[in-house]
Amino acid sequence: MFNRYELSADEKRSTPGRQNRFRFHHLFGRTGEGEFEFPGAAGDEDFDGVQTAGDHAEAELLVDFPESVLLEAIAHVGVSAHDGHIAMLNAVCFGRETQGFTRNPEAVYLPTMKTKAMLVLLLGIVMGLSAQDAVRHGPTYRLVNNTGTFSDAEIFWSLDHGKSWHAFAESKSVPCPLGNGRLYFQIGSVPKSTGDRTALCDFIEYASENSDSWHGNTTQVDAFILPISITMGEHRVGIAESRRELFRQFAQQAPEPFKSCVQSDRRIVSPCRAAFGAGGVNAHYFDAYLDAVWAEFAGGKQTASGKWIGTVTDGALTFTSTDGKGRTLTCQGKPTTQDVFLGTGVLKHNPEFCAAINRHVLAEPENWHRPAAYYQAEPCNWYAKFFHEHSLDRKAYGFCYDDAAGQAAFFSGKGTEVVVTIGWENEAVESKTSSSN
Repeated sequence: MFNRYELSADEKRSTPGRQNRFRFHHLFGRTGEGEFEFPGAAGDEDFDGVQTAGDHAEAELLVDFPESVLLEAIAHVGVSAHDGHIAMLNAVCFGRETQGFTRNPEAVYLPTMKTKAMLVLLLGIVMGLSAQDAVRHGPTYRLVNNTGTFSDAEIFWSLDHGKSWHAFAESKSVPCPLGNGRLYFQIGSVPKSTGDRTALCDFIEYASENSDSWHGNTTQVDAFILPISITMGEHRVGIAESRRELFRQFAQQAPEPFKSCVQSDRRIVSPCRAAFGAGGVNAHYFDAYLDAVWAEFAGGKQTASGKWIGTVTDGALTFTSTDGKGRTLTCQGKPTTQDVFLGTGVLKHNPEFCAAINRHVLAEPENWHRPAAYYQAEPCNWYAKFFHEHSLDRKAYGFCYDDAAGQAAFFSGKGTEVVVTIGWENEAVESKTSSSN
């Protein structure tokens, strides 16, 4: 395969001074896909060693590509491999006023030993990149049905935002795509769309850059629908309790404003999808608390710990550390209740302030990174509080910035397998994998 190189049939005679170019055909011989050109200044020194053998149709040309040209090709292959569309090596040379290359399109040429050695090096690089490129996915998902109620034929997954659905009975093992996205799950029947509010449809979020790295989380930012847990090596996050019990306890324990989050037996929605949105009964839930904190520091005041000084200037609340390091925390204006729950408005790019308000620790930055101090008084995001209490290691995504201070059900792991367990009424059992951290 690599000791005979035919010139391109569509080779055109070039004009003097045209740049020399190399073209690499696809590894499997499909020309025209992923062609790459290597410009170089025209000149006799570029192709020292070319020996023409006349115009005979079976003439052979002994070609000695200079190391500089081949190294350029190797370097280009090393940084440009993508989807396998680079390969060895019809290495068609054109764009030269060289007898045999331009006058004899049927001629073949053979590399010298020096050139062949360089080509072997290039081949090794290309084959290595091709093998690496063949693994175009992250770790493999192993999907576990722990519902105790639904058969594998009644549970579905989708990796393309619900465009196609696959039953667990069809496949319970699927490669994680590279990049980031969502893995959706549906119980009962295939939903009309992932936004179908009547469907028992939930998801996890992920990101992966190669075959043994994975980053991701479960989430209740929008709603709780299904108990889902994720395991990779020693990492384990999510919810592993009975769904029926979670619904019962939420309805029984929730303060009155949060009871509207329970929507029949289908889902428990986040506050702003219930009665906390603009115009809702609880639309001003956090307003009095925010007014009180802004008023407390209006004239400048040290916090209870003595480690911060709070001031309000032109509506912006700023905390400055008293340790001499000059660290400041600022919110440019007083947020609305909707801003707090959704991380919008003045909190859009302010995760620490947003989290501090949801957790009712705004007035004391010293508590912003102390989980034991969270949710100890109202008003607070009781919805998030509940799901932290019922999640593995008390880690949950109860609102958009719940990852502040490392409180989200998120991890980064190393390994080749990610186990995702779908629960229902059964308490989930520990899932073991062969992956390592």
